[in-house]
Amino acid sequence: MSEKLPRNGDFILAYRDPSGTALEPRLLVDNKNKDAVAESDIVKLVRDAKERTIPVAILVARDETQLRQADRENRWDRKDGIWILRTTRQWLPRDLDVLKPLFERMRIEGLDFLDKNSALAQEVRRTFADLDAIEKELGKASKAVQSVLGLVAKYKVRLQALCEGTGSQKKSPDRRRIGAEGVVRALLNRAAIGLVSTHDLALADIGGSLNGQLYNVHFQEEFENGRMLFDYKLREGVVTKSNGLALMRSIGLDV
Repeated sequence: MSEKLPRNGDFILAYRDPSGTALEPRLLVDNKNKDAVAESDIVKLVRDAKERTIPVAILVARDETQLRQADRENRWDRKDGIWILRTTRQWLPRDLDVLKPLFERMRIEGLDFLDKNSALAQEVRRTFADLDAIEKELGKASKAVQSVLGLVAKYKVRLQALCEGTGSQKKSPDRRRIGAEGVVRALLNRAAIGLVSTHDLALADIGGSLNGQLYNVHFQEEFENGRMLFDYKLREGVVTKSNGLALMRSIGLDV
């Protein structure tokens, strides 16, 4: 809504109606690009918001490390009559989405709407705490996924060689098994969860050597009138029959 302010904050933000008119409540934004937010920053922000008669002030840190523990625990709070959102550049769009319904109620019922609904204000505080906790867990999960993706990429050539079979006919089964088991162990050591598929029955023996961390399951098919039918149910154990010959016969080969 505003250009860079010469004093009393950095910018003023506001939602707009379809005609482009700025709507209340306006939001005073103060960007902080320093090692850590101090209490004096909060005091100054509240003072600036009061001078401009703006009911909501937003302190935007560069990243979460700039925020104090008190800031992280009270990301939405009221101080001296001003509602303060403590956030980061990454969190700001999400946080504004959370607060948008509150701003709409403030516009309809008055800027003191939250003052009259302390229980709702407390619920908003808990919402931000829950969102931050969820985002932190998602971040951990994302790092784990990226680690596994990197590992899979690293072993892609090896996995392809395992599938195709390399070396002499005499040695390749053992080499495939040792190599495949090494890949599976590496994935398990990184807390990976997932499925490993193979058509090589010799590799099914790996399951018995990993202390119950991996077990065998299989799909099963039936041939009826030259058609292969699947029920798409996972069954325990190693598959007990091969469909190779049946497939060859289904396309007219005399085997």
